[in-house]
Amino acid sequence: MDKRFQLREFAGAPYAMAGHGCVKMVKTWQKKNKKAKELEIAFESGDLHQGELRKLRLSEGIDPDFLGKKEKKATPFQLADLIAWRTRIAFAGIRRMDLTWAKGDELQATFNQVWKKFPHQAIYADHDWLERMCIRRGVARHSTTEHK
Repeated sequence: MDKRFQLREFAGAPYAMAGHGCVKMVKTWQKKNKKAKELEIAFESGDLHQGELRKLRLSEGIDPDFLGKKEKKATPFQLADLIAWRTRIAFAGIRRMDLTWAKGDELQATFNQVWKKFPHQAIYADHDWLERMCIRRGVARHSTTEHK
């Protein structure tokens, strides 16, 4: 999508864009559920482009923590890490060409185990979703001579 739109210039690296979107969903949930207490926003440390994510968040007055896995403060986030890992595995399985009904049922069971106990919102940002987002947010297009 970055070949057609100035997406990286608009939102930063994919990591920063995804992290920013996650925080926005949490803040929307917080407002909807009238949770006035400030939430702690944290990401695992060590990932590339953390600086871009911090810059995006600071522009909205939020300074996220970046925690190492072994830090005691990070222990409560292990459940979220498990949910994210299972979701990624399931989506990767769905995209494979060798997906069978039996494998599909296994993937569905994986989602059901986690999502029924912990309702949440997820976005799968495929090509069409990203294009609609770029158009909706007014992301500038690259000129035809750029990014060939």
